[in-house]
Amino acid sequence: MSVPKPNQIPFKPQLYLPGTYCPLQSQVSLASLTSFRVGGPAEWYVAPRSLEDLQASFEWVNHQKLPMTLLGAGSNLLISDKGLPGLV
Repeated sequence: MSVPKPNQIPFKPQLYLPGTYCPLQSQVSLASLTSFRVGGPAEWYVAPRSLEDLQASFEWVNHQKLPMTLLGAGSNLLISDKGLPGLV
């Protein structure tokens, strides 16, 4: 097994919700986050770790004029295979 050279490793920058250390990810599959294990991708996904992170989420979607879906624990939730627009 060979180790890839540094210039062969794909670089994927990490985005963060503005004003937080909370990672902001795009096109995250929601299937693994629901009890039925079905569902397409979230356009944007964030898992707030604090009340401040949640507040920053609300501010970001309002500024971007995006819809927001609160997922909760994902129990008994069916999400379309087309996914969800905006921030989840």
